[in-house]
Amino acid sequence: MIAWRVATGLVTLGVTAMAASVLAAPTTTVLYSFHGKTDGGSPEGGLIAGPDGVLYGTADTGGTNDNGTIFSLTPPATTGAAWSFKVLHRLTGGVEGGYPVGLTQDKSGNLYGYAVDFGAGHGTVFS
Repeated sequence: MIAWRVATGLVTLGVTAMAASVLAAPTTTVLYSFHGKTDGGSPEGGLIAGPDGVLYGTADTGGTNDNGTIFSLTPPATTGAAWSFKVLHRLTGGVEGGYPVGLTQDKSGNLYGYAVDFGAGHGTVFS
């Protein structure tokens, strides 16, 4: 233990030995690589998982007029096989909005989200 004297009293600095173990670096697997075209680009807002293991997300560019997409990724039937990517909707801008950045899902499986532009001028909430 090392003791230091300061104006308001005695402060102690404890030195503790800690054991550390080396952990293996985590590995990642690319499930899909966006092309930035009709499939979308710049995925935003994270992914949500449906009860069946399907992942849902948004890409805020690409799609129709570069207004973003809503997509799904379905897990393979066999381990190690490719995931299936599907565009569920291409936002068009205008009334429905553009640049989606988030989704949620209700108990019935309906998707809800929001887009940060267009609509009445400042974004939309959609289902």
